[in-house]
Amino acid sequence: MNRLSKAGSLLLPVLCCAGLLAQENRAPAPAKAAAMKAPTIAVVDIVKAVDNYPRAIRGKKQLQEAGEEAQRRLAAEGKRIEDLRLQRDGFEAGSRERALLDNDISSMVKRVEGLRQVLEADLEILNQRYLVEVYDRIERAIATAAKERGVDLVLRLHPMDAPAADNAKDEDRRRLDRLRIFERRQVWFATDELDLTPVVIKVLQAELPDPASPGEAKDAAQSRPSGGASPVPPAGGKS
Repeated sequence: MNRLSKAGSLLLPVLCCAGLLAQENRAPAPAKAAAMKAPTIAVVDIVKAVDNYPRAIRGKKQLQEAGEEAQRRLAAEGKRIEDLRLQRDGFEAGSRERALLDNDISSMVKRVEGLRQVLEADLEILNQRYLVEVYDRIERAIATAAKERGVDLVLRLHPMDAPAADNAKDEDRRRLDRLRIFERRQVWFATDELDLTPVVIKVLQAELPDPASPGEAKDAAQSRPSGGASPVPPAGGKS
């Protein structure tokens, strides 16, 4: 027993030292976790940004004008069909003249329907090009604004700003719009300090330069010195 007690007394300091070393090795973990910074988050109202973006406003107007022009063309063709129908109704049923006009009207109706489909397809392509260009520029503006303000994550804000309803039909439409907004909503609460929309609008109104095409980017890279640095003169304007 004395030998065992003596051996235990010799091992006790060794175990204590091992425990202290283990505690020292684990000590930096909480400090490292505390050093990790929480991400900075902001929100953007995309609809408001688009409504205040000059390029988007011009594009929307062009889309509207293209739609109105398509409607005028279809209306003119419809007027011609109506004139032919009035002319046809002036002949007796079963007459040769009425039969010929019926054939003309049938052919014209088919042609106008084909024209309507073509015009609708053209308008859809214009709308898609408009949306892609606008969203692409808004994405770049958001990235620029976020980097300026040190923001790590930007979420889309869906404000509930539907206009008041004037009648039961408008109220049903307004209720449906509210439901759709609720289903799409990503942010349910945000303080004004988190709203990056004014900064994004400012960047958009400054008109970001168009992104360089792959060919332009290649030419720019080849024009740089072999060291890779851009040929920018130092401060003072002297080369």
